[in-house]
Amino acid sequence: MPLYTYHCPKCGDPSFTAHNRIAQRKRQKCPTCGSKCKLIIEAPRVILFPSGWFEHISDEPMYIDSASELREACVKNECYSKYLENSGLSKGSTGQLKEV
Repeated sequence: MPLYTYHCPKCGDPSFTAHNRIAQRKRQKCPTCGSKCKLIIEAPRVILFPSGWFEHISDEPMYIDSASELREACVKNECYSKYLENSGLSKGSTGQLKEV
C-alpha cells in the first residue's frame, strides 16, 4: 500500500504520513482534529531491499530475500544490520545487538 504525506489546513498540524489505497488517498482525515486533509504531492517513497548473500550474520553465509527474513536472522543471531534501520529493530532493542 502506498505511503502518502498529508497536511491539515484547519488545525495547522504539521505534515504526517499515512498508508492508503490509491482510490482513498484524497479522503484522509486529520489524526488531531478529524477534518479533511490536503494531499501533498511529492516524489514516491520506494524502499528496495538489497537481497543477496549476508556473510556476517552467522557462521555460514545466508541468502536473504526480504527485510522480514533479515530481521528474523538478526534476532536469532543477536546481530544488527543497517538495512533494518526503518524496520523497528535497532541496536537498543535487545541491548546486545551488534552491527553487521
